[in-house]
Amino acid sequence: MPCCWVVRSLVIVAGCTRSRCFRQLVRVGEESGSLDSLLDKLAQCHERQTLELSDTLAQTLEPLLMLVVGGIVGALVIAMYLPIFQLGNVLG
Repeated sequence: MPCCWVVRSLVIVAGCTRSRCFRQLVRVGEESGSLDSLLDKLAQCHERQTLELSDTLAQTLEPLLMLVVGGIVGALVIAMYLPIFQLGNVLG
């Protein structure tokens, strides 16, 4: 099997048709005979990027969630105390 066929098949399986870095890593790994270690390094790199992205997303959404929870609590407090204040106006 020619080298270019292996590179194309791995690129299609991984879904990284636009990643030049991936294609170069596969090509170099096949030529040097250390494809498994290079793919392992690539997987670690992608895992690190994914963790950084999820941490950033969590830090971005945290203030928004605090506002939503604060709004819900505020609405519940108003809904509980409004009848009490109305009762005070009726009796007084």
